Amino acid sequence: MRKLTFVTSNINKAKEVESILKPLGFELEIKKLELEEPQSLDIHTIIKSKTKRAFTEVGESVVIEETALELESLNGFPGPLAKWMLKSVGNEKLASIAISLGNPKVKAISVVAWYDGNQTIIGYGKDEGLLVLPPRGKGGFGWDPIFFIPEIGKTVAELSQNEKNRIAHRGKAWRDLIAKLTQKK
Repeated sequence: MRKLTFVTSNINKAKEVESILKPLGFELEIKKLELEEPQSLDIHTIIKSKTKRAFTEVGESVVIEETALELESLNGFPGPLAKWMLKSVGNEKLASIAISLGNPKVKAISVVAWYDGNQTIIGYGKDEGLLVLPPRGKGGFGWDPIFFIPEIGKTVAELSQNEKNRIAHRGKAWRDLIAKLTQKK
């Protein structure tokens, strides 16, 4: 089993990533660090900065994940600033903003970057859906209870962990990264 060092301060994200990687033959070593994050609407700027900081802190190759939630009604805002918006207003208020603007379409994006001090390899995953009210489902975390996937007829919080790993942006991004790392070796 191969090991990846994942730097995150989000224990829910770490547990979910472990469940994605284990069937792929990868073990996850979690380094719980709160990394300073440049305030930018460009997810790639954020992840490049955080991977370099994490590598300096940890002293070995690291993996960082950055997520974004792009509301079509707000031209992609809050994007990678979603964490802060959710902390400020919460899921229901975020969904009500999009719905009140007449366009609940949303994209969830994950960018996962592996960095060894010289080279960066990036995995990418995206979902499209609708923000809904009231929140539905008991699973997942973050915006999962308000992120509805029309093709499935459920919010992400209504999916089993295996379904979420297979369908959602995080699983897509990590599988993309693993495929690229495997090709590199």
